[in-house]
Amino acid sequence: AGAITSLNADGILLGAGGSVGNAASGTISGIYGVYVSGGAGSVVNAGVIVGDNGDGVYLGSGGGVTNLPGGIIGGSANGVEIAGGPGFVDNAGSITGTNSDGVFLSGGGGGEDGDGGTHPATATGPDGARTGFGDAHGQVVPALPPGA
Repeated sequence: AGAITSLNADGILLGAGGSVGNAASGTISGIYGVYVSGGAGSVVNAGVIVGDNGDGVYLGSGGGVTNLPGGIIGGSANGVEIAGGPGFVDNAGSITGTNSDGVFLSGGGGGEDGDGGTHPATATGPDGARTGFGDAHGQVVPALPPGA
């Protein structure tokens, strides 16, 4: 594994759905670290995925993200956003959204944190129903509070 870096576009862009695997020694970075649209997507991460000016991982047609132990996903917006269909996030690493949610599942779905329990927290804010969970310590982190 190595590094995939884009300063002016997405680290990886898949326009017809698909899968991305990032090994423990891999780094993917760009405006969005990984951006998947046009079909369901899946991402398995053991390395580092960073969205410097967007989400770390964005799946526009539903899908799933597995963040393995030691995996780091971070975005300047959401750490992981799954829209356009149900999503599932299995997090045994660290997922961070600097200016929004760690995990935002706008199409519904669920997730599992590092202790093996399912811990969704739902709130309604200006962007509608938002689901957020799981900080770097496996603690429940609610999304935006009502009215925020």
